[in-house]
Amino acid sequence: MQESKQKEYKRGMFYHQHPPELKSYFIMGTKALADEIANWPEAKKYSEKIAKLSDHIYQIAEDAIKVSEDELNVINHGDCHLNNMLFKYDDNGKPIDHIFVDFQMCVYTTPALDLLYFLNTSPSLDVIENKRNTLLNEYLDTLSATMKQLNYKTELPTMEELKAILKRRASYGMVISFTILPLMLCSKSESKDLDEIMGTGTFISPGLQSESYKKLMIKRLPLYDEWGLLG
Repeated sequence: MQESKQKEYKRGMFYHQHPPELKSYFIMGTKALADEIANWPEAKKYSEKIAKLSDHIYQIAEDAIKVSEDELNVINHGDCHLNNMLFKYDDNGKPIDHIFVDFQMCVYTTPALDLLYFLNTSPSLDVIENKRNTLLNEYLDTLSATMKQLNYKTELPTMEELKAILKRRASYGMVISFTILPLMLCSKSESKDLDEIMGTGTFISPGLQSESYKKLMIKRLPLYDEWGLLG
């Protein structure tokens, strides 16, 4: 991609020149998570580690998604979750088409950004545990078809290489699990905008207290610790 075009897609959600208010959301959200986990008998041992990460959590995400010239880079959606996808269904309720909406966070970098964001916010526990390879294969097939359509000659990563990229950049998925996933798990009646979440000087996110969030995080936290992401 030409340098001038890259500059149009260099910001995304995690960018050092974004206003402090955005960074504060991630810092406060991570501190609130540490406080919440302290009440979970199965996971309270991780509370202190997460609290220590909180002041650096925005930088952790920013570092995890930096462009590497040794990897394939793509234009990512940047806010890739189910609420930003629209599906068309046939008369039997089978999805037959799909489009993305809300392109405010597009960014040119590793494909791990969208994949980790989506995998950590959108699939059910069953899908993420049993169909992850199916989703990754679908991504590679679609990427291959799109690159051929554009006559783009860069070599695609293999499945093994893609998994290695996701593992190297797994801290991004961790940050998304800490801070974005709770928003995704709120019911419509409980959902709040950022002013409501942060407006009182304390962080109020009903998603942190949800049983579905707790169930997911009790499975993920030991992995983050095993991978050395919690420090």
